[in-house]
Amino acid sequence: MNTNRQLIEQFLQFINTGDAAIGKPIISDDVIFYAPCTSLK
Repeated sequence: MNTNRQLIEQFLQFINTGDAAIGKPIISDDVIFYAPCTSLK
């Protein structure tokens, strides 16, 4: 269970900082992330 907590914390740190070096060990190179964007009116 502790390992899962560590992975979640590492993922959150990656998402919050955008530092690819943090995410590289835990995220597949094939993953695609989608983020909401503002309206283009």
